[in-house]
Amino acid sequence: MVDVSVLIPTFNRPKWLKESVESILAQQDCDFELIVLDNGSGPETSEYLKTVTDPRVKTYRFERNFESNPWAFMYEHASGRFFVNFTDDDIMEPGNLSKKFAIMNANPKLGFVYSPVLEIGENGQPIGPQRNGLTWDESMMSGGAPFERLFNLNFVPMISAMFRAEFAPLFGTTGFCTLDDWAFWLEIASRADTAYIRE
Repeated sequence: MVDVSVLIPTFNRPKWLKESVESILAQQDCDFELIVLDNGSGPETSEYLKTVTDPRVKTYRFERNFESNPWAFMYEHASGRFFVNFTDDDIMEPGNLSKKFAIMNANPKLGFVYSPVLEIGENGQPIGPQRNGLTWDESMMSGGAPFERLFNLNFVPMISAMFRAEFAPLFGTTGFCTLDDWAFWLEIASRADTAYIRE
């Protein structure tokens, strides 16, 4: 068992996947594994993943694009006490895992901890601290994510949250096509405390 499992499903974005994987493997002061699921990509993705020899990385492949919940497959193969649902076109800032792990490890009542994200363009240039066209609202986020506030707006970026592995079975069980992450945070927030860090 490791402290944290970072999970990345990927489909035909090897250039961005490489940057994403490198940013995770550069994390320090945290015992983690990285699970990458190649969700039916072309050969370029497979060729890249063959070059990743770091023992912390586990790779899996679906021969055809598996359009339902790839997270469930990765959860079954993860051994971390805490999970991070990451994606193949995102970059993790230094210190991300260690800071969030320290908070989760010290506070057993927390279901998840999250932070803001900085949107970047196709070539990595910053766009701004926004999501879905909404500027981050510190007044909503700074106190964690109590169920009542989260019910009105999904302000928890999936890629920025670290959650307890025990809650993983709740993900993707609502039947919603595009709101699974929001439903997931609501399920956890109805059962546990949450925390927000501004970095």
